[in-house]
Amino acid sequence: MASDVPNEPSAEIAALVATLDPEVRDAIGDVDRTLIVLALQQSPWDRLRSASRMAQTLVRIREASHPKATDLPALLAKLCDAGIEFIIVGGAACVIQAPRSRPTISISPSEDAREHRADSLGS
Repeated sequence: MASDVPNEPSAEIAALVATLDPEVRDAIGDVDRTLIVLALQQSPWDRLRSASRMAQTLVRIREASHPKATDLPALLAKLCDAGIEFIIVGGAACVIQAPRSRPTISISPSEDAREHRADSLGS
């Protein structure tokens, strides 16, 4: 059973690890085997269900960290309110020309804005 998983590697595995780069050996030595043992105590279906839930959580986190296309007008309004000159390039610019393209945005400040930023940073 999973509780019979040895804490120390077999001689064959230890010999293989000895041939590895020192950083890799250190990383292997730092592995917390507790989670591995706990995972092995679960049925394959439970591990799959757990992995699926984790993947769904990661997707939600990723989606929350990327601005949505509906946030674009608010972003552009903030840039305009701040007096920042910019051009729109990339996917968002393509949407203006061909509305079926992917709504991404890249913003490039004007040369004056870059110079102003460099002057304010003292470089």
